[in-house]
Amino acid sequence: MGASMGGNRSVSACLRLTFASIVALTAIGVAGVAHAATPPANDHLSGATPISSLPFQTTEDTSGTSTDSSDPRDCLLSGQQSPVATVWFTYTAATSATLQFTASANYSPEASIYDGIPSANTEIRCAATYGNTVTIYFDPVIGTKYRIMVGSGDNAAGSLTVSLVKPPRPANDDFANATSVTSLPFSDSQVSANATREVGEPRTPCVNDAPQHTTWYTFTAPADQTARITLNEYTGAYIYTGTSLTDLTLVDCNGGEPYYSVIDLPETAGTTYYLQVATDSFIGHSDVKIEQLIHDVTMTRLAGAHTAVVGSTRTLRAPVTTPILVEEVRVDLYRRLQGGTYALVGTKTKIVRPYRLVPFGFTVSFGPADVGIARFRAVATILHYKDAAPSDNVRWRRVQVS
Repeated sequence: MGASMGGNRSVSACLRLTFASIVALTAIGVAGVAHAATPPANDHLSGATPISSLPFQTTEDTSGTSTDSSDPRDCLLSGQQSPVATVWFTYTAATSATLQFTASANYSPEASIYDGIPSANTEIRCAATYGNTVTIYFDPVIGTKYRIMVGSGDNAAGSLTVSLVKPPRPANDDFANATSVTSLPFSDSQVSANATREVGEPRTPCVNDAPQHTTWYTFTAPADQTARITLNEYTGAYIYTGTSLTDLTLVDCNGGEPYYSVIDLPETAGTTYYLQVATDSFIGHSDVKIEQLIHDVTMTRLAGAHTAVVGSTRTLRAPVTTPILVEEVRVDLYRRLQGGTYALVGTKTKIVRPYRLVPFGFTVSFGPADVGIARFRAVATILHYKDAAPSDNVRWRRVQVS
């Protein structure tokens, strides 16, 4: 009996100590004891934050958000069973202009926009990122109520800033206000979601539908050269010559779907070019880069026999390559005469493609005047353009003739 009573007293004392310890630790907030944050008011669709006017921006803490199994999961990167750290917004459209919704956070946000009760069937736009910002452009219908869900792509939560704005028309929306490109390299990034299509803007064979959101650039070639024009995905590039919308002549084009648009434009000195940039509304922005490409070829050697006899023939080969552009190249082969002058043996012209050795072969005959050392020189020339490094375009060959 004494032992049992002693055991009970020990358990009782232990329980009192444990309870007192918990109370004390809770009171002083010991590190390591987690405290649930208060969920934001727009944690669920039923409490969505209404966006009553534009521009709109707000910042909130999503740390206390809960998981709602009814939240759609159409745009998830992380593969979780349901979206994490979701908050909701609603907007009833008062404009039909393209709008820009942006979500930035100290984690990887995801965003989806719905034009009805949220589901895969009512989703009109979706964006996810492994970075910290997602942007969605969409064309609203006046009077339609849109539900916007923002969640987390990396199972995290924290500080979230969202905004909904109507981007302005770009300054170079019209042909007459084309941005002048005065030097290369050139780059320009802008929101072009509300760029318009002027009456009379040309329609090109590169795309089935006429471009709707267009901006313009103009540049005059200072010399015969090649410019590389690069645009972001789903953005078309259309290059013209002319002076007004009514007399434009298409030079080249790239519809840009779904890849980056790249055009290598052979320019003629003194010619003015116009670049029409067409962006789909769901992309909403354009990134334009124009750079001058270097024309350069290299003759690697002048190869062939080291010896020959009078009355024989030999083949001399001059392999040529280029690092960047397809070039039309002429190779001239010369024979050195007594007195140090050179006589033309032959000329050949070929197309040389990047990273390929293209052989230029010449058949050479040897006569009595060649007895001793016959000397040959081969010279490669890029047709139509100036070679940026002509020093590697010349090679020599000596042949012992007996």
